[in-house]
Amino acid sequence: MAYFTDAGNGVIADDGTLISYSDAVKALECGHYDKELLKGLYLAAAVVGKLADEPDTLTPEQRVSIWRWVVVACFIREQQEKNGTIEVPNGSGGIDLATIYSNGKSSLSIYPAPLRLALSENLERIMVETVGKALWADFTVRVYIDFLDISLEHGPRLSDKGREGLCILHDDYIRALEADGGFPAMPTMH
Repeated sequence: MAYFTDAGNGVIADDGTLISYSDAVKALECGHYDKELLKGLYLAAAVVGKLADEPDTLTPEQRVSIWRWVVVACFIREQQEKNGTIEVPNGSGGIDLATIYSNGKSSLSIYPAPLRLALSENLERIMVETVGKALWADFTVRVYIDFLDISLEHGPRLSDKGREGLCILHDDYIRALEADGGFPAMPTMH
């Protein structure tokens, strides 16, 4: 089930298309694989394999982006396994499939793109403020890698630290919603 292969100058998709490493990161970040997280994880693995040998293949921001994507994909997949999914009406008159996050008392519908944005706006902003613009990317990548437990047998999964950090983020969001008078009538995109 290898959807992508590292070709040295990019990633070859199973249909034979060559995707540059930069375009692969853009496709992940833009949500092209948000409905196919496993396939996206294979793409990310091909890109990360290249980074292991040649870290300067991507910009610091792109390296952060790929690891952020992997962390979020692992969290969403874990929550789908644990809590399932729910159909949620969208603003276009259609239905989206949302993942359910539950802390045992309250639940939220969650989506990959808003979670990536939340990590970018919260964790990564703190990293820039803490270590400065010159070092934030390397430190952030280390944090994201620390959020994962990666094995050849199982692929990437959340580490206990990663799970705890992402649950804290969601529990804080639930507390904020409850403090503002409760949950809105319509499911909230997070």
